[in-house]
Amino acid sequence: MRASPRRTKPPESDGDPRIARRLRRVRTICAILAQQALPPPALLAAVNKAKAREDQPISRRCLELDLAWIRRKLGPVIEAVPRSRWAGEPLAGYPNARKFLRLVDADLPCQVPDAFRTVTGLEAAALDAARAMLACPGTDGGMGPLADAIDGLIRRMGLPGGDPDERITVRGLPRQPFDPDVLVICLRAVRNGQGVTGTYRPRHRTAHPVTVQPLRLVLVDGEPSLWAWDAEDRTVKRYNLARLNAARQVARLPNVPLDARNEVRRRIASDFKGMGSGSPRRVTLRVMPAAVGLVEGRVLGSGQTCEHLEDGSLRISFLTLGAYRRAAESGNPRGMPPIAAWVMSHTPEILVESPTDLREAVADAWRQGCARQPEV
Repeated sequence: MRASPRRTKPPESDGDPRIARRLRRVRTICAILAQQALPPPALLAAVNKAKAREDQPISRRCLELDLAWIRRKLGPVIEAVPRSRWAGEPLAGYPNARKFLRLVDADLPCQVPDAFRTVTGLEAAALDAARAMLACPGTDGGMGPLADAIDGLIRRMGLPGGDPDERITVRGLPRQPFDPDVLVICLRAVRNGQGVTGTYRPRHRTAHPVTVQPLRLVLVDGEPSLWAWDAEDRTVKRYNLARLNAARQVARLPNVPLDARNEVRRRIASDFKGMGSGSPRRVTLRVMPAAVGLVEGRVLGSGQTCEHLEDGSLRISFLTLGAYRRAAESGNPRGMPPIAAWVMSHTPEILVESPTDLREAVADAWRQGCARQPEV
């Protein structure tokens, strides 16, 4: 007797309503686990409660298939923590649960349109460029969490992988070492509207705890900084992520001013490299003929004006933020604003005409450097 052929479930395809239902369930699962780790039976009950008005209740087998789909498509974003390693309190109704499901990746999966099947060559090149620019290699052999995430996206899309340095290389001055995980924590907090707490170590003060509401990340010469609302000082501040340790996300801070983001936007637009603080001040530079090509066409600050002089030099004036400290008082020219360090890197081809305190700070730094330089 011939055995009848086994009936198989037709594969999911673009436009299949099963995909839309699964994506809704996946987002529901991740949203629930983002609030609290749960054992599988409790998660099943919570999913069915959340979906009571939309879809039919799902079975335990359906939940298992959804979790397997998440692992296959999104990676290890949900972790099963054994009871022996669970540090939380026993969950009411499930005192004998053997494992808890915990959301490791705080970002919820995003649904893309069914029509999103191809990318252009320019879009693929942009992904390559973003991967190279965000790379911060660590001891684990990876390129850092953000670059690795882009690399995973490239591979999932079926685009050519390989070494990104074979197509685009990003190099610059050696940057301060920072924890890539801290960068990811702050970026997620900006996206999800959460607060961040940790320990901050300023340049000239002892380390102290901080709790902030992240507003925007800024990459300057490859080094990340965070603009955030400081809960204690109740003001907008900039934090160097290389000096932020033991960072973790907390609930959104209360009473953050509605115009805090506008303040950050104003400071970034008003300052050289978007890193200063204080009130805007006008800086006037004299650019010698040999360096005119270096600054011509660049916007160094708001309200910029340029004047070509008879000797071929250029006078450029613009507004920037920053309270300038004399190098003789700070003992460290790196403590000056970025505009001062930039001018010093191009002296004597670029000179400060005003303000006086910035001109004197640059001159003091050069005198100290010459005095400390051993004779050759």
